[in-house]
Amino acid sequence: MPLSRIVGNFQNTKRAYRLLTSNELVRQKFLYGLGTVLSHNSVLASECVNKFMHFKPPYIYPKMQTMMFNQFCGGEDLSTMIPMLDELQKEQITPLLSFGVEYSTNNEELDKSKDNMMELIDFVQGRGDAICKATSIISYERLKRKQLGGLLSQNDQEDWSRDLKRLEEVTEYAVHKKVPLFFDAETIGIQSEIQNQVIRLMRGYNKGCTVPRIYSTIQFYRKDSQKQLDDLIEDSEIHSYMAGLKLVRGAYMQDEENEGNRSFLFETKEETDDSYNMGITKCINNMSHMGFLVATHNENSIKHLIGEIDKRDIQRNAANIRIAQMYGMRRDITFNLSEFNVSLFIPYGPEEELFPYLVRRGLENSSALSGCYTEFWKTKKELSRRHFG
Repeated sequence: MPLSRIVGNFQNTKRAYRLLTSNELVRQKFLYGLGTVLSHNSVLASECVNKFMHFKPPYIYPKMQTMMFNQFCGGEDLSTMIPMLDELQKEQITPLLSFGVEYSTNNEELDKSKDNMMELIDFVQGRGDAICKATSIISYERLKRKQLGGLLSQNDQEDWSRDLKRLEEVTEYAVHKKVPLFFDAETIGIQSEIQNQVIRLMRGYNKGCTVPRIYSTIQFYRKDSQKQLDDLIEDSEIHSYMAGLKLVRGAYMQDEENEGNRSFLFETKEETDDSYNMGITKCINNMSHMGFLVATHNENSIKHLIGEIDKRDIQRNAANIRIAQMYGMRRDITFNLSEFNVSLFIPYGPEEELFPYLVRRGLENSSALSGCYTEFWKTKKELSRRHFG
């Protein structure tokens, strides 16, 4: 099938939104219309949203919390998501589930998060994949100290051993249950240490397989993203394992600026886009010892991926190539790529805890705000089609 037909299908709103009711589309139109307004001035938008989150105006705050939760999250617990996951399975879309609470602070919370990961792995066995955020099972502060090369106290050494034991237990359990496990990327201050640990796990668990069991993540808004990718490819060749990689642009811009790390990131979106597409090409060129997931809402990157696949006569549904979007965003892409292995990232967890996370990530991710315009008009188009034909 020509590339042009696939790209043209992104306009098929009937297919894209067929699992949504008209009421759900009205909610989506409102949220993306609001996002379109905010996208005109990101600084002003950030100030307004921060004040909104601080003062929590009665009636409006809980209404917005519920609307955003229903739009972008699967549910508060695993059992509530079963009907939705069954629908996705019929569409041959693989859910990638993650417990949305980001950070744990003490050993008791870290142990509880490990248990949550085990529960998630049990739940998704045979129906999807699992995402693990390293800071949910490893102390952020210890990760930071390890990356800086500082000496840990005896107590910290003992706690670090517990951290690594949790990491090993979660990974081993996922491999045992045959559930692919994706480790998210985090901020520059801890990401190198996380990457070291995930590469160590891939060396052990991704040997002798044709599709990776464990996946790391590279953020291509980082200037060193190509070096990270080259190092991963070289390491997989040296140690004879199947490298697993999730490609993202990155969503910690504000955090990195606050930490004084802005100089480590590309200055323009165009540079990031170029780096991202270059990463896709490198992954395709190394498919013999690599499996990867292209996580993007960017149509040009998807066109680039399809073009690279087709000119090499690679099967579009090759097991070690996947495409993914966030739940509640760009259904016009997700549901119009039926020839490919498509996934949806679906966070779940307590509504009151996930709402601040959703707001923060929305403000950090400038591409999400700029994409609101497209989402708004495609939603409006589908509502018009349903009402007027």
